[in-house]
Amino acid sequence: MFSLIKKDLLIQKSYFLYGIMAAFIAIISFQNLKETMVLAVTFILTYVFIQYACYCDDRNNAHLLLNSLPVSRKHVVLSRYISLFVFFLISLGYYAILTGIIKIFAIPLECGSLSLEGNVRALTMVLFVNSIVLPVFYRFGYSKSRIVNLILFVGIFSAFGALESTGGGFAGFFKGKMLSSYFSLILALFVYALSFVVSVKVYSNKEF
Repeated sequence: MFSLIKKDLLIQKSYFLYGIMAAFIAIISFQNLKETMVLAVTFILTYVFIQYACYCDDRNNAHLLLNSLPVSRKHVVLSRYISLFVFFLISLGYYAILTGIIKIFAIPLECGSLSLEGNVRALTMVLFVNSIVLPVFYRFGYSKSRIVNLILFVGIFSAFGALESTGGGFAGFFKGKMLSSYFSLILALFVYALSFVVSVKVYSNKEF
């Protein structure tokens, strides 16, 4: 199973090089978000990385190889679900490196500080969104699920914009004013686990 996680990293290792550039552009784009910048940047990078992994599988018909290996379909799905956490950590690393460089060279950009609570909120959002994305991918494949991904991505961008124009309610949720960030993470992990069960059932019954 860990070989499958390694595969998710290796197939897009050159793509990771663009991550630094994407993170820098995101930091510039989300200057007005301030404390929610970490959430925005890490979410976008993680989302892009997991989508690219799914795209590579679909483009290269990876299921033909995977189904010929002595690996259960459950483990194939599990490796992708675990890969999400690896991508999230890489995204946090990119953000930390860039904010460090910005401070060292006194680049006139505002950067939200990394914090445990901020990281928890970012991971919570990543888990909730991908709990929808991954089952759809395993049911319909990357090409057919793109419309769902587009709707989610546009919706998330709209949400980030709403953070600046809303003083409470929706904005309060992401800033930890409505619900405990840690309770939200526990709920997100539960939903993510249910999503995994659904994906395993869908992928196990799928005929190629």
